[in-house]
Amino acid sequence: MSNELRIKRGLEANRSGITPAAGELIYTTDNKRVFIGDGSTAGGIPVGGFVTISDTAPVSPSVGDLWWDSEYGTLNIFYQDVDSSQWVEISATGGTIETPATAGGEAYTVITTTYTAVAGDYILANTTGGAFTITLPASPTAGDTINIIDGFTQFSANNLTLARNGSTIEGLSSDIIVDVNDAKLKIIYNGTTWRIM
Repeated sequence: MSNELRIKRGLEANRSGITPAAGELIYTTDNKRVFIGDGSTAGGIPVGGFVTISDTAPVSPSVGDLWWDSEYGTLNIFYQDVDSSQWVEISATGGTIETPATAGGEAYTVITTTYTAVAGDYILANTTGGAFTITLPASPTAGDTINIIDGFTQFSANNLTLARNGSTIEGLSSDIIVDVNDAKLKIIYNGTTWRIM
């Protein structure tokens, strides 16, 4: 006599229409994930976490999934509360950041004072000691890119100024004040103006 274990299977898009019994398993064939039933949760509960490493957020995440943003070197968790669901960055407090820091495989240089950026820079701006200015290159070429991260959660207390250095930023003839903690900026020159992504 042989024993057989049967598992419901199908596409992720159809999973939410099934409420599996307690202990019953569901397998999604398109994203290769397993869910277990509790008898009341539509679609079941994810078994284990799912980790994605990419520079873009996964399209159909489940609560508890992890996403390593390879562009900015941040770990995010997919979170759901009563009225919303979104990716939330996981952050630690009380630690130190070594120099050079790395994120997404790129070496970031910690900058703590006024600095003139060059195309291809990866800057971990530390305004802990006070606000300062990063000046964009004077003669940019289309495609020039500069990456800046508030790696020390200080931009709201000690702002970072992006000086345009003769070019425009987002089509404007004024410098930009960055005053949002944990800001991650990818600044690209499109041949006409600096664009902030």
